[in-house]
Order: sequence, then C-alpha cells, then structure tokens
Amino acid sequence: MKQFDKNNNPWKLIAQRMVNNPSTALFNDKEPFIAKQDYDELMSNNLPKDKKDIFNLITSIPPEPWGGNPLKAKLVILTLNPGYIEKQNHILADKIQKIEGINKAIADFKAATLNLTAESFLPEPEFGCVGLTTADYLNIIGDWYWYKKFTPLMEELKMDEVEFFKKVAIIQYLPYTSIAYKDKKYDNIKSIAFTIDLVKHILERENCIVLILRAASKWEKVLNLKDMTVKAKVITNTNRNQSISKGNLHDNFNTIVSIMKGNG
Repeated sequence: MKQFDKNNNPWKLIAQRMVNNPSTALFNDKEPFIAKQDYDELMSNNLPKDKKDIFNLITSIPPEPWGGNPLKAKLVILTLNPGYIEKQNHILADKIQKIEGINKAIADFKAATLNLTAESFLPEPEFGCVGLTTADYLNIIGDWYWYKKFTPLMEELKMDEVEFFKKVAIIQYLPYTSIAYKDKKYDNIKSIAFTIDLVKHILERENCIVLILRAASKWEKVLNLKDMTVKAKVITNTNRNQSISKGNLHDNFNTIVSIMKGNG
C-alpha cells in the first residue's frame, strides 16, 4: 500500500481562504469552494432552482470531506455526502459569517478540520462563554444532525461532550453537497482519491473502528475487505439509518462501545 501523504491534501487552499476571510467562509456565491485550482471539474455553482438541478453540486458552501480528525478518532464513520438545508446552509450561515469574532472562530475551526489538524469533531466551549458557543453555531448550521446521531453512543459511554467528540469523525465519499445524488454526474471529482487514501491509512491504525453507514457499495469497492485484517476493522450497516445506537446497530454497537472505551 502506498504511503499516505497529508501534504497532498487538496483542501489546503480552501482552508487558507477561510482563515483569510471569515466573512465569506460559510457561504460565497461569487467564488466557489473547489479543491485546488481546476482540481475538481464541477457542473454548477448555482443553487438548485427546480428538479432539473437537484444533482448539481452546491459549491457556494464549503465542502465537508470529513468532520473531526479521522487520523486520531477511535470511531470513523463513512457516509455518502453532506446534506443541504437552504435555511441553515445558506440563509443562516450567511448571517452568522457576518458576526465579528464568531465568524473567525468558526472559520479557524473549519480550516483546521480541512487541514486534518482539528482536535475534535466540535470546538471546545470557550472559557467563560455566555450564550451560544462556536460549537452551538456549527450545530445550528448543521441542523444538529450528527450531534443527534451520536447522542445515544455518548450517553451509553457516559462521556462528557468534550471528551466524546475528540474520539469520533466522519468521512464523506463525495465532499460536496447536492440535493440528490447521481454517480455519473461526479466522474471528474479527483479529490475523492485523497479521501480513499485517507481511509486506507486509517485502516492500518490500531484501536479504531470504521463504520460504513451510507454508500456501502462504493466504499467496499475501493477498500480491500478481502484482507481479513482490514475486514475486522469495518462494520457495514445497510439500512441507511445513521443513528449510532443499540437499536440501529445491534451487537455492532457493543463493539463500538468497547473500542471507544479503549478495550478493543
């Protein structure tokens, strides 16, 4: 297996752009968020106007190839691509990125995530913060989606949020969002190759588990699950429910709990 090189990360320029201009780090319909210069060939930067556009990639919001730090997490979830809610990802995000101070904290955190240097899935609460934290703003933009999916596991482990979110990460097969997904529309998204190399590197680590929740056929096609060492680290859930709970994952939930506690 070829050596994983973090320096090949195609998102470094986007991360730097966020840091340089936090007021356009969450929504920008003038300059698309695209990996490198001409690295990914995209169909459209326009927001969908009708059903004909639902497969277009929405590049006016930042890509999310991963969340948290997959290089450090004990539980790494593989899924398909980020979601999009107009009120959250466009209208609300555009208002939030105009708030001085909060926008810089969000931009810095999202840049660290893209650079694979973030310490957690969510920013730690600011000391002495009164009101909404940076993590709260990010959860609101994301409609609390992953926070709610992780809650059953966090409660089972009886971990506080700060400790828990240092141990989990997600990786998206397609880093850009769209209203609906169609494989043949995304043949020229070369940044996926780096993501696949990242996952293969993770599968070489000790004491971590990879959970496939969406796009199982795509992930299994690019991962060598015939290798029993690799297969032993992968759990595949095919019912499309992304809740990390006993009711959804059954015995596999216990395996995840054991790994998260450091017993596996």
